[in-house]
Amino acid sequence: MSTPFVKTLCASMLVAVTAFSSGCSTTGGDSALMGDLLTERAITRAINSESSFDGSTILVSCVDGVVTLAGNADNALDKALAEEIVRGIDGVVEVNNLINTQA
Repeated sequence: MSTPFVKTLCASMLVAVTAFSSGCSTTGGDSALMGDLLTERAITRAINSESSFDGSTILVSCVDGVVTLAGNADNALDKALAEEIVRGIDGVVEVNNLINTQA
C-alpha cells in the first residue's frame, strides 16, 4: 500500500474513533460532518505540500472545527510548523497538537 493511502486510511479511522468517542455530537448534522471532512482534506493537502518537513506521518481529525493532530515529527520545530499550517485553514476553530517528536 502506498504511504498516502495508508495515511488517509489512518486519518479516516482516527476520525471514526473520535466521532464514536464523542457520541457523534456533531451539532450541524451531515453538513457539519461534510465541512469537517473538507477541512481535514484541506489540512492534509497543506501539510503534505510543505516542503520543509515530511507531513506523511501526521494524522488529522476534525470534529466541529476542532482539529487534532497526531503522529510523529522529527523535531519540535516541525511540530510547531504543522500547527501553524493548520491554524491558517478556514474552518479551524481550535487545534490539539498531539504530535510526538523524535528529538
